[in-house]
Amino acid sequence: ELKFDLNENKGVYQHGKAYGLQKRLEVAHAYLRLKDEAGENVVSMRQLAKETKVGRTFARKIAYDIEKNGVGIAGLQRPQKKQSFGVGIKTLSHEDEVFLLDLRKKNARRSLRSYKNLLRIHRGTIVSKSTLHRWFHSRFPYKAKCKKINKIPVDKFKPENVLEYAEYIAFMKTADAR
Repeated sequence: ELKFDLNENKGVYQHGKAYGLQKRLEVAHAYLRLKDEAGENVVSMRQLAKETKVGRTFARKIAYDIEKNGVGIAGLQRPQKKQSFGVGIKTLSHEDEVFLLDLRKKNARRSLRSYKNLLRIHRGTIVSKSTLHRWFHSRFPYKAKCKKINKIPVDKFKPENVLEYAEYIAFMKTADAR
């Protein structure tokens, strides 16, 4: 369902959707014409918005873009999303994926940090834990959930502790249950 609204200048817009390049060029052309007519004076954003049937904030934005970037289509095009950079944005090659699956086959309870370190050591691929997590969750049609490692402390099963546990069980068997 398409829902359209009217702005204060009787222009039609769709809430949440940006104007296209054609409308941006129309506003830019009108701004440059009004700027020539105004000479030394400041161009009225209200007049520009009314003439092009857009909101004042959009008119102000186009005027700012022209003043900042100069006249040209490149300055009026919508900015592209920022590209990610740094550790963790590298995509995994097919060989890296096979390596990860082999690691998972050997030990499914491996931590993401372990995958990350082994991938760096053996394949030379540097990725973040979040990239690995995303890969395991979205690469295949089924969910390959990463299991958390066993959090039992190493010292819990020392011989002294096991002996103490056996003594406790023996005592509990002899104790009166009342």
